[in-house]
Amino acid sequence: MTAQIRATKSELPQFFESEFGQLPTHGVWSPGRVNLIGEHTDYNMLPVLPMAIGRGFNWLVRANGLGKVRVRNLDPSYRAAEFDASGEIPPSPPGHWANYIKAAVQATWPLIRQARGEEAAGFDAVLDSSLPPAAGLSSSSALVVGSHLALTTVNHFAMNPADSAGLMCHAEHYTGTAGGGMDQAVILLGQSHCALEIHFGPLRAEKALLPEDAAFFAVDSLQRAVKSGKTRFEYNRRVFECAAGLELLRRHAVRIDPACQSEQWRHLRDAAVYFKQSGISHTRFSLEAIGTEAWSPRRLRNALGAIYAELLTEKKMPPAGSSPWRAFGGFNIHSRLAHVFGEAERVHKCAQAFASGRLDEAATHISLSHASCRDLYHISTPEIERLAGNAVRCGALAARITGAGFGGSVVAMTTRRRAAEFSGKLWETHFAPMPGNKPASGGIRPESVIIDCEPASGAASWIL
Repeated sequence: MTAQIRATKSELPQFFESEFGQLPTHGVWSPGRVNLIGEHTDYNMLPVLPMAIGRGFNWLVRANGLGKVRVRNLDPSYRAAEFDASGEIPPSPPGHWANYIKAAVQATWPLIRQARGEEAAGFDAVLDSSLPPAAGLSSSSALVVGSHLALTTVNHFAMNPADSAGLMCHAEHYTGTAGGGMDQAVILLGQSHCALEIHFGPLRAEKALLPEDAAFFAVDSLQRAVKSGKTRFEYNRRVFECAAGLELLRRHAVRIDPACQSEQWRHLRDAAVYFKQSGISHTRFSLEAIGTEAWSPRRLRNALGAIYAELLTEKKMPPAGSSPWRAFGGFNIHSRLAHVFGEAERVHKCAQAFASGRLDEAATHISLSHASCRDLYHISTPEIERLAGNAVRCGALAARITGAGFGGSVVAMTTRRRAAEFSGKLWETHFAPMPGNKPASGGIRPESVIIDCEPASGAASWIL
C-alpha cells in the first residue's frame, strides 16, 4: 500500500467516531482518472487510453448489523446518505450524489447475500475527496467503485477487479447515464508508471508505457459537467446515435454483402473489425449507409421500425415530447460515427508513439482527437476551447478535452523540463485574471485547477 493511499485526512477518524460512535475498521481508496485519448469509444466497445491519478476518494468504513448503508461526506455541502441495503433500491432525485452509492450497492448486494446469507452486512462510512466534482476526472465512477469496494471489504467478499469493473459499469446505468466501462476499468486496474490501453469484450487492459520526459496535467475549466438534465440528455443522445448508426450500417451491409453476417454486430467495434478485414473505408461505407444530413426523429423511426423505440429505452433517452426534445435539431449520426472510428484508430497509434518516445507524434494524435471531439462529436464548449488554446500557448505540446465533455477538464501534455514553467504561465494567463480570483481571500488555488497527473495505482482496501 502506498503512502499516498494511506494518507487519509486527520479529521476522518474523529469524524467517523462522532458520526457512528465507533472507530472504523478498514480504509478504502478509489482514484479518479484522466483519459489521454479515446473519447466516447468505450460504450462502442472500442479502445481507450486512460490512467488512474493520485487524487480520489479516501474512505473509512466499518460493517454494521443494521442492513443499512450510512455514508457521511467530510464536505458538508453533501448531505448524509442513508438507505437499506437491497437488490432494489429506490433512487434519490436525479443528480443526487447518493445515487452513485446506491448504484454500487444495488448491484453488489445480491452477490453478497448469496455468499453470506443473513450474515451479509451493511456498512458505515465517512469519505473525503481530493477530486473536483463534475470536472471530467471521473469523480462519479470513483464514488461508485469506492462504494462497491467498501461493501465487499466489510463482508470479506473477494472479487476479481476485472469482474468488479464490468459489474460497476452496468451498475452506474442506475444513475441515468448509458456510459461505457472505461472509468470503472482504469479506476480498478490502474497501475503506477503507465497508462492502460483498455479493450472491451472481453475486458483486456495492456500496459501503455509513457515516455520518461512526458508530463501530464489535468486542467479544470471550472465549467461543471454535471451528468443530469440537459447534459445527461446530450450524453445519452450520442450513445443512442452510435447505436442507431450501427443498425443503419448493419442493414446496408446486408444489402451489399449478404455474406457479411452483420446480424451478429452488437457494437461499432464489430463493424470496425469488418471494415478492417474487408479493406473497406469506414468513411465511404458510412456515407453510403447514412449520408451526411441530420436525421429527424420521424425519419429515423421510419427507417428503424420497432428497434427505434427499443434503443431509446435502452440508451435511457427521455420520453418523446419531454422538454429536452423541444429544441432538438436532429440526430448527427454520420459525424458521430466518423469520430468514433477515427478515435479508435488514434488510440493505438498514440500508444505506439508513447512507447517509442515520439512525443511530437503523440501530440499530433491528441490534437486531432480534440478537434474531432469539437467538430464531429460536439462535446466541447467555448470555455474548454479557450482553456485548451491557452494551454498550448503556454507551452503544452497538445491539449484536449478529457472525459464526457460539455465542460470539465482538458488534459495537457508537456515535458518534465518545462512542466513548472507551463503550469506557472497557464495560471498567470488563464486563471489569475479571472474576476474575483484572489487566493488570499478564498479564491481558487493553482493546485486545485492545474493538477499534475502521474499514473497511479487503482482502487484498494486495507485493514486499519
